[in-house]
Amino acid sequence: MTSFRDITTLAVGGQIADFYDIDNSKEIIDLIKTTDKQKTPLCVIGYGANTLASDDLFSGVVIRPQNKKIEITSQGSSVIITA
Repeated sequence: MTSFRDITTLAVGGQIADFYDIDNSKEIIDLIKTTDKQKTPLCVIGYGANTLASDDLFSGVVIRPQNKKIEITSQGSSVIITA
């Protein structure tokens, strides 16, 4: 079972009932809709920086999106970064 301690930079926090690393935007949206419909507690976490969680069990769903698409393009003397 994953805990917030495992996924945050401060390395503190309790166990997570349902944890998902998802790299598909549609799956993320579907899971968010499901948790909303079921009124399940939900936490969407990025890299876990600046996140301080209780040591108690989080009895909901934690989603850590993994779609890390970064596109770098140049237009003349400009560079555009899309993340």
